[in-house]
Amino acid sequence: MKSLITVLWLAFSIVAVAQVSTDTEVNTSSKLGEIRPGYYVIAKPFEVTMTVNVWGEVPLQGLYVVPVQTDIVQIISYSGGPKEKSDLEDILIYRATDSKKSNAQRTMMRVNVVDIVEGEKRPLVLQPGDMIVVKKIPDALTWLDIFAITTTITSLLTLIISVIALSK
Repeated sequence: MKSLITVLWLAFSIVAVAQVSTDTEVNTSSKLGEIRPGYYVIAKPFEVTMTVNVWGEVPLQGLYVVPVQTDIVQIISYSGGPKEKSDLEDILIYRATDSKKSNAQRTMMRVNVVDIVEGEKRPLVLQPGDMIVVKKIPDALTWLDIFAITTTITSLLTLIISVIALSK
């Protein structure tokens, strides 16, 4: 009886572990081409430049040396444009502040690039040292996720019913 319960428990454990997702919000995968941080010089020779960082859901993340007066739309274009899951309605810009006036060393601004592209707002001009973070649109529950959850619940119920039936 104990060996049967052990075998059933082991089978359930394998099914449950096999269905656990390994995806995380911060992807640390080392697959080629998935994450390509780097150093990019966009400016022409002898042009006045500044450096900005671009992180998140863009193909070419990294440090950019760009002309002064570069705006948010241009830097996203320089970085390869938005990915399919880029949240263009909530881009974060972290900007250095004057530490004498405030305790915070950086302020955060939220920018809706869709409004800029549609002409409702003017493009935000970047400043030296800005960090631009293009966030990912949260994943919705897919049919594959629902199927995996249903399979796990069915396996658990089958195990419980089997243990109850065998213990009688």
